[in-house]
Amino acid sequence: MTAEQAMISPPAEDAGEGFDRRWESAVYGAGRHLNLYPHSAVVSFVLRRYAALPQRAEVRILEVGCGAGNNVWFLAREGFSAAGIDGSRTAIGFARDRFARDGLSAELVTGDFQSLPWGGESFDCVIDRGSITHNRRAVIARTLDEVRRVLKPGGGFLSMIYGTGHPARRFGTPLGDGAFSDFSDGYFADIALTFFARDADIDELYGSRFSIESKELEVIEDHRQGGGCVKAMWHLGCRKPLQ
Repeated sequence: MTAEQAMISPPAEDAGEGFDRRWESAVYGAGRHLNLYPHSAVVSFVLRRYAALPQRAEVRILEVGCGAGNNVWFLAREGFSAAGIDGSRTAIGFARDRFARDGLSAELVTGDFQSLPWGGESFDCVIDRGSITHNRRAVIARTLDEVRRVLKPGGGFLSMIYGTGHPARRFGTPLGDGAFSDFSDGYFADIALTFFARDADIDELYGSRFSIESKELEVIEDHRQGGGCVKAMWHLGCRKPLQ
């Protein structure tokens, strides 16, 4: 695929019913979170597993909820066969323009990650850098089923999902399934919906579909303002079973 194709070729342009349009109107469409550089956890996960392979172009890696394509940009620059899907036309358009300017290629799709527009066993690796977590439990389950479907046997899966210890959780309205909405204040005030996972949720949602190889709860504290937790997020390194 050429850089021009990466900018203009959308095989699926429907964000789907599961996509909350506020991500388009209040976040990406408002010029927010149009990030340029990859997340360190993505860089570490991918390079630990695939950096030494002689033919990186043969390694296909998908990011679900790729936003403005900052992680996909890293994958393409490193020579992997990269793809990304997001419900925001603005975010995908921003990514396509950037890839074209930088002479990079990737398959960038506007769509719903509950119904991935790729065949089964299409990818060696899937990345979720805190996107699946912004959904109801049933949507998360369907999305994880789709991730498992498109992964090759033995394929790797990095997923980052917020934990119940996140301090901004208290500002939300509980929906009864682990998800919260209508945040009155805090980090998620402009974000419509967030799921906060317990350890048991990780086992049920991820452990029933993947082999969990690593499970780390990242807790960040800000000691400049008297201490206290400012973020709690699970980092999950998973693999699709061979059978």
